[in-house]
Amino acid sequence: MRRTIIFATVQILALKSFLCFCDSVQRIPFPKNFIQICKKILCRLFRVFVHVYIHHFDRILLMGAEAHVNTCYKHFYYFATELNLIDRKELEPLVRTEQDTHDDTFTC
Repeated sequence: MRRTIIFATVQILALKSFLCFCDSVQRIPFPKNFIQICKKILCRLFRVFVHVYIHHFDRILLMGAEAHVNTCYKHFYYFATELNLIDRKELEPLVRTEQDTHDDTFTC
């Protein structure tokens, strides 16, 4: 998980990737691979959600934070799927987990 967060941070801090200037004097567009960079970051962050839900959800329940984590995941899910930033087949691990548990904990 640490490597994923470091990867995402490095990508976001790379000013060439995430800055776009559009003013009357200078116009610098997003790089051509901007969408691919975003997709890769979101795909890796989704894997962190999967890991947390599968391996650490019992701890989240003990802390009473399941509503917060579920809300965070729902926002992430709706954002990524609305903008087609994560391939549907990447979303299958959490769907399978939901079906295996017969619980609505993972419902979007």
